[in-house]
Amino acid sequence: MFSNAILDTYKERSELVALCDSNQGWMDVNNESFTSKYKTGPFKTYHAAEFDKMIAVHKPDIVIVTTSIMYNLKRRNRRCCFSTF
Repeated sequence: MFSNAILDTYKERSELVALCDSNQGWMDVNNESFTSKYKTGPFKTYHAAEFDKMIAVHKPDIVIVTTSIMYNLKRRNRRCCFSTF
């Protein structure tokens, strides 16, 4: 997960400022983990629908977005076919 690298490996030159996801529970669990493991946070959380608000509030230089391709396809009402060989 990128957040672990930001909070550990690259902590001298990067900063995690917020979390954004459609699952509040996931963000809560990660905030607890970050507080315990890295002694930082909790970070402000935003629902996925508030992505633009998060960007406007925090004005980050860089944004890392990770997501599932299936989630995006469903969200955009698109179909996808996967094959196995």
